[in-house]
Amino acid sequence: MKKIFVKIMDKLMLDCNQATFLVSKKLDGKLSLIEKIRLKLHLMNCKFCYTFNVQSEKIDEILKITPDNLQKKCRHTVHLSDKTKKKILKEVNQSADN
Repeated sequence: MKKIFVKIMDKLMLDCNQATFLVSKKLDGKLSLIEKIRLKLHLMNCKFCYTFNVQSEKIDEILKITPDNLQKKCRHTVHLSDKTKKKILKEVNQSADN
């Protein structure tokens, strides 16, 4: 019984390279059910990949910000003009290109 359990766990467990690949793939929304389960198991046991996952999701969220939804994402009570929003986004995009 123990040998069967070990074989099943070996099939399910990912190494960190596989897990980070699946984190990136997940951002594109293309994980199968088995991949989701395997990734979830790995993230529950690996603080480094868990942190990578959280950071990747946050970066993906930031990259999806447009001038129209910038105000919704802003947590402060300061209201930016459309001109200022566009200027900020231009600077961010230029930084990303470099």
